Amino acid sequence: MDLKTIKSVNHYLFDNLEEYKAFGNSGVVKSSWRNGDEGDWVYTDDGYICQILKKSSVSHPGYKKKRTIKANNGRDGHRNRLSLEGG
Repeated sequence: MDLKTIKSVNHYLFDNLEEYKAFGNSGVVKSSWRNGDEGDWVYTDDGYICQILKKSSVSHPGYKKKRTIKANNGRDGHRNRLSLEGG
């Protein structure tokens, strides 16, 4: 388990489902971060469990709009990108 404090709020990155449940969490963990919404707990591509903190879109004239996901592991994921990893 990894802990990051962002704006005085603790955010956890869990190693597996057992660890997630051991901390009192009972909600569903979505199988892929690509299908998650803000606040959802999701699996990263390398099997960690993280929470999606922010979901937004980035656009630039002449380019396609890309959806961006900010996770509590401090990394951004793009729906078009290959992976979002926890470790």
